[in-house]
Amino acid sequence: RSRLDRQRAANSHDAAPTTGGPTTLRRGLAWPVRGRLVSDYGKHRHPVFHTLVFNRGIEIAAPYGSPIHAVAAGTVLHASPMEGFGELVVLDHGGSMMSVYAYASKIHVSVGQGVAQGDLLADVGEAGASKAPSLYFEIRKGAKALNPFLYLRRR
Repeated sequence: RSRLDRQRAANSHDAAPTTGGPTTLRRGLAWPVRGRLVSDYGKHRHPVFHTLVFNRGIEIAAPYGSPIHAVAAGTVLHASPMEGFGELVVLDHGGSMMSVYAYASKIHVSVGQGVAQGDLLADVGEAGASKAPSLYFEIRKGAKALNPFLYLRRR
């Protein structure tokens, strides 16, 4: 089992069931941070190694310290550094749906805490390949990454 699966199982007794997660809000979620899209979901040619890579999320450039908000109600599953992702927050939205917020500079929530849609989770930091301030964001169903654009509002 993955580290997140083990942590989820360990915390499942503390987490309150949540509703209104991404499964019911297709194309209705607010963006987690205001900024400019700099990396898209899907296959891309790596800018340094010139190989095909699959990006499981999106990267949004935003000023350092900008607030990162929950896209839907949920329970905090992970709230600490993770190698390659900097400070990382993972929300459990129920129904195996999760949202992932990485490259943060500061986390404002703790594991087991319930959050509402729009609540402050963290602040934008610098941990991506570009080393510029940004948020890396994913929507997941279990271990499978889903295209965030199927869930986020059009801008």
